[in-house]
Amino acid sequence: MPRKKKDESAAAERRKLKDANGFPRFIDTLQMLCVCYRKRWPEYPIKVRPQQIKQWQNGTRLGPGKPRWHPLYNDDSEYEWEECEKWFEEVILPRYQSQAERARNGETVEAIEPDISELEDLEKRREVEHREWERQKERGEWIRRDVALSTAVAAVKKLHLLVKSEDERHLPSQRQERLAEILKAEQIAPDLADKICAEFLAWDLNMGKTMTDRRETAMELAGKVEIK
Repeated sequence: MPRKKKDESAAAERRKLKDANGFPRFIDTLQMLCVCYRKRWPEYPIKVRPQQIKQWQNGTRLGPGKPRWHPLYNDDSEYEWEECEKWFEEVILPRYQSQAERARNGETVEAIEPDISELEDLEKRREVEHREWERQKERGEWIRRDVALSTAVAAVKKLHLLVKSEDERHLPSQRQERLAEILKAEQIAPDLADKICAEFLAWDLNMGKTMTDRRETAMELAGKVEIK
């Protein structure tokens, strides 16, 4: 017999095994696990659903403190009922019983889980919001994320090129002209004035390029955008 058929046959035989209370010792679906929880504790006020179990497995909706998370399935993709039953008794029931006792004493307590009707209302609101979003998209009020990103990147690059041109060409040229005027007004010898202007221009151009390099590096690190 092929190994796969042997494994399936063995799994089927395991799922026939029952505990002392008649519950299956190995459970292969969340739906069946929910059924077992509801039959084992019919007094529990919330109808346990697969989504709740997934939340418990992720450590959410377990109340204050740091309670143990819901057991995961074993290597055979089955839930072991004995382990799940013990977890429910130690983690969920005490919280329910504690809140029930406080409620009997007249204290205001939060519900252990949201009421199913509240979940349904929330789902309906999400559907309404989604339909409104679809209508807004049809009216052109939304654009695709990649289009928005490319538009923003293009605008940033255009602004960058304008600033680069100012730092590396226009401003150095204007400062060079102003420096020449000052040296002439101070009656500095033409040869010396030319030397001063040339040295200052070289320094000024280098500073402009350094500022451009720093800005491009910061932009690429911040937005992962290659600036050219």
